[in-house]
Amino acid sequence: RDSIERLVSVLRRDVGQGEDAGTTFEQFACTTSRQFSEVLIGRFAEMLRAAGWAPRENSADAGAVGGRATAVLSSTWRAPQHRIRLKGLEGCISKHLGAEFAFDDKTQPKEDHTAEGRLSSIKLYLREFCEKRRLDPESNSRPLRVLVLDDFYNRPLDGITLMGQRLRSPECIEKYLAESLPRTLDVQLKMLHTFMEWTSPSGLS
Repeated sequence: RDSIERLVSVLRRDVGQGEDAGTTFEQFACTTSRQFSEVLIGRFAEMLRAAGWAPRENSADAGAVGGRATAVLSSTWRAPQHRIRLKGLEGCISKHLGAEFAFDDKTQPKEDHTAEGRLSSIKLYLREFCEKRRLDPESNSRPLRVLVLDDFYNRPLDGITLMGQRLRSPECIEKYLAESLPRTLDVQLKMLHTFMEWTSPSGLS
């Protein structure tokens, strides 16, 4: 019964966050067995376009670190056992982009299945990415813009502690991740925590 109440609460919940009045989470539900929302994938494709993503065969900088928008997968779907799901996801993104899409890279395959483990993997990837970028003078001279989208294993930002730092907000995470980047680098980093929680009328969360 509790599970049914939670599901109904999610479906009826107003999204807010700049959406049209009356928009509920039901409008973003997965309608197939593929475990992702067609609507949200369409919006992700729009973000890729806004970031300057282009198919590699159409990019003069194909293969160059920093030469084009780079899409990096950090979710659990990067694991080998999820390759069929990932292929379906990339196919859906391709449909919305009107061009063949595949993630350019993935964070390290092994991590603790915790918010702390996910953050550590992202931070390590950023540090290694910047090291590779530094070896290419042309790429290294460009500003670096980083957008991180993650729900951190569906966890609120109220108890994440790393390196003695208590990370309670997206701004705290941005600062934590920026510490891995060279101070001389022109960088802007934005973190979007794709998570929301509330309490149902009967007190369920």
